[in-house]
Amino acid sequence: MKLASPNPAAEHSRGEVLRPQDRAWLRQQGVGPAGYLGRLGTFGLPLRDVVVLRRGRRFDFARHCRGEQVERRKVLTFLAHDELGAPIDVVAWDTVNDAIACWLGLCGLLGLDFPCPGIAGDPLVVFPDPLSWLKADRRGVVIVRPSLARHHLLEVDAIRTADIAHAGAVESLLLRGLLPRITVPASSVRRVA
Repeated sequence: MKLASPNPAAEHSRGEVLRPQDRAWLRQQGVGPAGYLGRLGTFGLPLRDVVVLRRGRRFDFARHCRGEQVERRKVLTFLAHDELGAPIDVVAWDTVNDAIACWLGLCGLLGLDFPCPGIAGDPLVVFPDPLSWLKADRRGVVIVRPSLARHHLLEVDAIRTADIAHAGAVESLLLRGLLPRITVPASSVRRVA
């Protein structure tokens, strides 16, 4: 179901606050309070919600899928912002399958509003998954939609990843389709005698 005017902040706020057992699970995974509670004035709380995962790292809220025979998933959701802090999307993290998806398809990097690169020249920390991002108190970003993340990553001076395998995956993303294919109509080609 498509909404007339999607509002990521309003839709995200319809989720439920984390239960004590959710916070306990996050603590058992090594996430400190700053990871799941945030810091005053920087970023919001993750919430609990039920979604339907779709293709292309997208999802719909289950509340909008009434009557559909679909698999519903309990997830943690995060309000995603652009570089200036404006809400642009909602990101869902299926903690059971470690799947990440966005609602509107507009979020390339989760954490873009507060990537915490330090000073100019410091590497942007790119985490392989939301759990490692939360463990680091959200100091960096997580790739949600690679096609949208690529242009942001190409603009930074340096990138730090978790390990060699993750570095290879990020490098592959950056090199993929680096240049567009250029075509010329056959009618515009002059024949050489």
